[in-house]
Amino acid sequence: MDADDMPPAGKTDSRRRRAELRQQYQERTRQAGVFRVVNKANGRVLLGSGLDLHAPLNRVAFELDLRASRIPELNQDVVTYGRDAFVIEVVETVQPRDDPDFDPERELEVLEAKHLALLDWRTAYNKDARIRYP
Repeated sequence: MDADDMPPAGKTDSRRRRAELRQQYQERTRQAGVFRVVNKANGRVLLGSGLDLHAPLNRVAFELDLRASRIPELNQDVVTYGRDAFVIEVVETVQPRDDPDFDPERELEVLEAKHLALLDWRTAYNKDARIRYP
């Protein structure tokens, strides 16, 4: 490859930096847990969970910002009360252990069951017990 075929230095640095960031993201510790979205104006709650909380928390925040939730009542409340009326909270996380039999998915299922049992279905945005985000 001669000098004319080489990518400009800026492009090479940019590609290298993106590759480094991608590697860091893939190597980060994933935290499983349960979260909720609370409407401070009327007390309604959306309960959710994920094996990697980073993704669903970002997704829910993005959906609230765009009023693009899969739950029509939640979208309507964002229109009515404004985005600032909503708080996203991590309720409980799975605590990793050095046990060879430790299964974060099984531990998350226990947390989900616990928090679903505590959920006031009359004020929940949730329609059923499926709260896991992919």
